[in-house]
Amino acid sequence: IFAKQDKDLQDIWTKIDEDFSKNQLSIITMVRYFYMSQRGHIRKKNLYRELKSLANKNPKKFMNDLEHFSNFYVSISSLGHNSFQSCKNILDEQFKIDLQKNDRYFNIFKSLYGLKRYGITQTIPLIYSVLSSFDRLELCKESRLRNTLSEFFENLERYHFISNFICKDRANKVEEFYGNMAGKFFKLDSLASFEETIYEFYNEIPDIPGFDTFEENFIQLDYENNKDIKEIFSRINMANEDGVSLPMANAQPFMLDPTKRMDSWNTEHWFPQNPLDNSINERLENPEIVHNIGNLILISSELNNKLKNISPEEKAKKIKEDKNFQVLANGHLKLFIDENEFFH
Repeated sequence: IFAKQDKDLQDIWTKIDEDFSKNQLSIITMVRYFYMSQRGHIRKKNLYRELKSLANKNPKKFMNDLEHFSNFYVSISSLGHNSFQSCKNILDEQFKIDLQKNDRYFNIFKSLYGLKRYGITQTIPLIYSVLSSFDRLELCKESRLRNTLSEFFENLERYHFISNFICKDRANKVEEFYGNMAGKFFKLDSLASFEETIYEFYNEIPDIPGFDTFEENFIQLDYENNKDIKEIFSRINMANEDGVSLPMANAQPFMLDPTKRMDSWNTEHWFPQNPLDNSINERLENPEIVHNIGNLILISSELNNKLKNISPEEKAKKIKEDKNFQVLANGHLKLFIDENEFFH
């Protein structure tokens, strides 16, 4: 690129370099993912030669495409739990995708942000290529594809929640598959080919761990060894009983900060870890179950501070009878109390 002695091309590269330095992101990873988003999977050792060949064909197009991808990469890497509008801007401005309803945008934001919390970056070239083909083929105009994008993103997030967040699979086991599928999506030229490729993607994605493996890993979760239980409760609160995402207004308050510190939620022991009245500990045959996932609940920080370490009965009574506590309790907590005969 520099050998072309073209100031415009050098200015684009300088801007990219500055953006990545400022955001502490890896340019090499971005450039590799850029290549994969158009041409399929590639190993790092082959990257320079292939990029050089691609750039020499049309340097200006190459740099314009790289700039577009790098802007996307920075935007998606910078999402936070209050970044709904930024996510909406990615779709509206970078890809000219109009989903019409905020709930559809929110489903995509929720899923993208979930992937970020799980540390999954291997999806980036695939996501870029799917959005590019959706834009290029003007698929927003197809009524039967109205929910296709939000479903695609939700399925990606669920896949990695099971495989990587709970079952601790290697995240890079899907990299080659995602890269090659990205290359296919980028070259699509019709609605029919898009639908065929989506079908192929779902049919050929590497298998997730079986339910027995998921269950075994899930029931071992406890507060002392895994503070990420908060993530599970957040997911529960953002969906209905069928696992379908709630409308944005109901789900958005449960978005989590990746540090698990900047949002307004605590993972709290329902039977207190250090009760004010130590005599209630006599109820426990095994004190270790206090830290098990079955004794933990998602609760607002403000309500948690008010309840302190009182007994489960006292907590339920205050939430049922005192308006100062009721207004701070989320719907799942109220339902838990209402449906549990022990508190009646």
